[in-house]
Order: sequence, then C-alpha cells, then structure tokens
Amino acid sequence: MPERYKLLFETSSDAMMTVAPPGWKFTSGNPAAIKMFRVKDEKDFTSQDPGELSPEFQPDGKPSRIKSIEMINTAMEKGSYFFEWTHKRVTGEEFPATVLLSRISQGGKTYLQATVRDITADKQASQKIKELADAWDRTFNAISDVIFIIDADHNITKANNAAYAMLGAEPGSLIGKKCFEVMHKLDKPWPGCPMEKVNTDKQPHVEEIDDPAIGVPLLVSTFPLFNEKGEYTGVVHVARDISERKRIENDLRKEIESLERFQKITVDRELKMKELKAEIADLKNKLLRANNGNKT
Repeated sequence: MPERYKLLFETSSDAMMTVAPPGWKFTSGNPAAIKMFRVKDEKDFTSQDPGELSPEFQPDGKPSRIKSIEMINTAMEKGSYFFEWTHKRVTGEEFPATVLLSRISQGGKTYLQATVRDITADKQASQKIKELADAWDRTFNAISDVIFIIDADHNITKANNAAYAMLGAEPGSLIGKKCFEVMHKLDKPWPGCPMEKVNTDKQPHVEEIDDPAIGVPLLVSTFPLFNEKGEYTGVVHVARDISERKRIENDLRKEIESLERFQKITVDRELKMKELKAEIADLKNKLLRANNGNKT
C-alpha cells in the first residue's frame, strides 16, 4: 500500500479493513476497526473470521455468511458496493453499520477494501423521529375537529381522520386536491375564504362558514405556516362543526323572543288595567257628583 494511502488508512475515523481471496479473510485493519470491534490489536483482528464479526442472520433473515459472499461478488463485479449491514463486536454486541466495499488492484493482486461506519446513533435518531412522527399522527388523528394542512395554492397536503369521516372519503384520497373543490364543490375559493385572507396578510383568521354543499355550519380557523427560512408555505385549516352551538343559539333566541312577547303582553295588560282603574275611578267620581246634586 503506497505511503500516502497507508497514512489515510491508519488515521481514518472510519473503520477500514482489507479482505482478500481465496477465502476472503481479513488481511488488515486500521486502529478505528480495532476499536470498533473491541479486539486487542490488528493481529487479533486478522485472526477473526469475518463471519465471527457478524450475527448468524441479517435483519432480512439471510445467513450472514451467505449474504456476505453475495455482497463481495457484487463489489468485485461492479467495482464498489455500498450497503447496510449488522455487525457484531467480539464482546457479542450487535450494531448497525454502513459498509462500502471497493475493489483494489495492486501488484497483480485484487482485493477489497471495506469502510465500515457504525450508524447506531443515526438509527436511534431515526427511530426517535419516527416515534415522534407517530405520536404526532396519533394526536392529529385523535382531534375531533376537521384539520387540513394546505399549501399556498390551496392543495391539501395532509388531513386528519375527522376530515375523511366528515367528507365520507377514503383515507389518503384528499391529498393533492384543492380544498375548495373538496369542501365547497367549487372551482375557485369560497367567497370570504379565511385562507385567502391569510394568503394576503399572513395572519390568522376565523370565519363562520355555512355552505349547503357541506351540510353543517362550521367555524373555520386558519393559521399561517412558515418554513425554516421564514417563507410562507400555507396554512393549518381547522374546521369545527358548530351545529349544536347554532341549535342552542336558535333555542335561546326563540326563548328570548317568547319572553319578550310575554313581557309585552304583561306590560300591555298592566297598562290596560291602569286605564280600566282610571276609568272606574272617573265613573265613581261622576256618580258621586250626580248623587250629591240630586240631594240638593
């Protein structure tokens, strides 16, 4: 190995090793490989069978010894091959890794150099992101209000279960459709659409929408969304069925009207009673005066 490559090999933070035919055994390993696999030194490393540094089976169920030959053959044929692999330290601990196999010809001999990178932290981060995304989806879909994520051109990019239920649509079928086509059966935004206002001023807006095409009155709230650069990308559209609230309001309105009518009747009756009392008093006075006149 030329001196400059030998220096890179020995100082690399990635585990690097060479394997050679006929048995495809380890022929060298850099300090990072020694550390990664928890062996004593390079001599200890090259004494290990590559199969001993992998579990019996890979995640896809294939035996590691058989699959490793497939990877080697592919790299020899193509010149290089990059793939994920589950390795095992001499302590027995398994870990996920990426492996780059590169075909090298030197001094009339051909062998493979392997660059192995432990991606445990990456896998853990990906799993954490997935768990957070799953938790967000569960929360998103547990909300009873209808929620859409809509881009600035009115295209639906995400919808919760309540949205599909209200519209009687199959899960996933709303993605990519215009919100006004889905909600209002129109080819342009609903008049007074709060999203149109957000598109203009990038501020939250709230509107009551009572469209016969929807069938129920909705309280619609739209909140602007921005990307990491601060650029406006669309809205979160939240629609709440306010049928019950409207029913209660209507009942209260009727009750108030009824009370107002009753009050008017009562007041009118009271006024009438006062008028009758005044008329009776006036008649009594007239009668009294008439009686007094007869006596004289």
